[in-house]
Amino acid sequence: MAAIDVGDPLPGLAVRVENPPGTPVNVGAMAVTVTLPDGSSTALTATNPTTGSYVLSAPYFATTGGLHRVRWVASGANACVKEQYRSVGDPVDIDEVRAELRITGNASDDLLYRHIAAATDRVESWTGRSLRAQTLTVVRDGGKYAVSLPRTPVASVVAVSVNGTAVAADTWTLVARTGILHRGSIGSGSYWPAGQVQVTYTTAPAVADRYRQAVIEYVRYLLAGQRGSTGQPSAGASPEEALARSRQLAGPGGGGFI
Repeated sequence: MAAIDVGDPLPGLAVRVENPPGTPVNVGAMAVTVTLPDGSSTALTATNPTTGSYVLSAPYFATTGGLHRVRWVASGANACVKEQYRSVGDPVDIDEVRAELRITGNASDDLLYRHIAAATDRVESWTGRSLRAQTLTVVRDGGKYAVSLPRTPVASVVAVSVNGTAVAADTWTLVARTGILHRGSIGSGSYWPAGQVQVTYTTAPAVADRYRQAVIEYVRYLLAGQRGSTGQPSAGASPEEALARSRQLAGPGGGGFI
C-alpha cells in the first residue's frame, strides 16, 4: 500500500472472524467506529458478504492527516474485538519504509502505520514543522501582542476565539511561515485580551528530504528492538544509532524546511 492522502478512502478495512480451529464464523452483531487523530469518533456500517467476512458498506474518506484507528466490536455469538490502523498524509509511504529498511519479515501494515505516524509526530515535535496536512486546535495565553502556533507553515486560520467568544478575521494578522498570530496589524501595538486564545488552523506541509529520512530512521529505531517478529531492518540499526541519525537529520527546530 502506498501513501494515503487527505481525501482518499482508508484502504483495506475488512476483518475476518474465525473460531479457534480457523473456520470462518458469523457474529451476532458487528459495530465499527473510526477514531480520528483529534480523538473524535464516527460510527461506520459493516456488511457481511460471506461467512466470517465483514467489510464497510461504504468507503470512509480521510478528512485530516494523522493516525486513524478503526475498531470492530463483535457482540453476541463469537464476540471479539479487532483493531486496524491507517495513517494519513505521512511524508513517507509504507512501501518506501519497507524498501528502505529492507523489511522482509512479518511486520504488519497496522504496526508500520502506527510506527510511521509516531515517527512523524516525533519529527514534527523536534522541528516545529508540520509534515502532513492537518487541522489543529491550540489554546494560548492572551495578554500578549502575538501568540504562536506550534506547527508551521500555516495554510489557513479557520477560527479564533478569546475566552470562548469568536473574534473577527480583521482583528488579527497571521505570518504563515512562522505561525505568529498578531493582534491587529503587525506593529500596531495591540494586545490579545487576557485569558485563553483558541485557534483552529490548517497546515501546509513543506517537507525537506532530510525530514522524510528522519521519519524513516525513527521508524528504524522503533523496529530495532523487534527484529525477531518484524523482519531484519538494514545494517547499523541499533536503537541508539537509529535514534541519533533521526535527530541529526531533523536538526534544530525552526529551520531548514523547503
